[in-house]
Amino acid sequence: MFKLAKDSAIKSRTQAINQLQAVLVAADPALRESLSELSSRVLIRRCAQLDPTAPTDATSAAAWTLRLLAHRIECLTKEIDDLNRGGDRQANAALYRIALSRLRWDQRTRDYLNRRIAEGRTPREAIRCLKRYIARELYPLITKPQPTPVTDPSAT
Repeated sequence: MFKLAKDSAIKSRTQAINQLQAVLVAADPALRESLSELSSRVLIRRCAQLDPTAPTDATSAAAWTLRLLAHRIECLTKEIDDLNRGGDRQANAALYRIALSRLRWDQRTRDYLNRRIAEGRTPREAIRCLKRYIARELYPLITKPQPTPVTDPSAT
């Protein structure tokens, strides 16, 4: 559920950033020049600070639209950051798939899970322990990968 909401917010934020860029391209050259060559983060912050008065012409309408889109992007960014429940949801999903695969094929993993359940944990808690165990096992492999030997193709 959390991943679904976060993915939706990310998609909406990307769409709002694209819209902001499109409005900026079509905006008055003076406004466009004042906001050119800025990083995305600074551009959004600068657009959020544009004049909040009601639009009376094309230039002020573009500025008003940029301000609205920037505020939407900031709200979606905050929502994305608040859905972070202490980790990467995709990595958590990958660990879960690894745990299920190991439970199906590896006797040591089944023994570990049975030992945790015998200690009084629920199957769900035991799988959470198993995921932490797998993460501790994989972390060194991910952060410090072993160099792969280079073979001479002419030697074969």
